[in-house]
Amino acid sequence: MNKVLSTVLSIGVPLLILQGFNFWLMKPKNIGTVDIVAITSEFVRNEAKNNHSKQEKETAIKSFSYRLEASLNELSRSQSLIILPKEAVIKGGTDYTQTVISMIQKEAES
Repeated sequence: MNKVLSTVLSIGVPLLILQGFNFWLMKPKNIGTVDIVAITSEFVRNEAKNNHSKQEKETAIKSFSYRLEASLNELSRSQSLIILPKEAVIKGGTDYTQTVISMIQKEAES
C-alpha cells in the first residue's frame, strides 16, 4: 500500500505543480469578433469596379485570402484571442473588424 501511495504521490505532485505553472503562465484567451462578411463584401465590391482579366481576379482573390488569414492569425496570436465571426456572437466580445481591415491594407501596401 505504501508503494502505491508513494508512486501516486511521486507522479501526481509534479504533475499538479506543472499544471499550476501552466495555469499561471498562460495568458487567458478572450473572445474577439470580426465581421468577415463585411470585409469580404467590400473586397468583392471593390474588385467588381476593376476591369481585370480572369487571371488578375484569381490572383487578387488569392492575395486577399492570404492577407485576411495572415491578419486573423497575427491578431489572434498577439492579443491572445479566440476570433469568431461577428454574426455568431449574440452578446459580448470585442469587435476587431477595423483592426483586421487596417492590417490587410497595411500588408497590401508592403
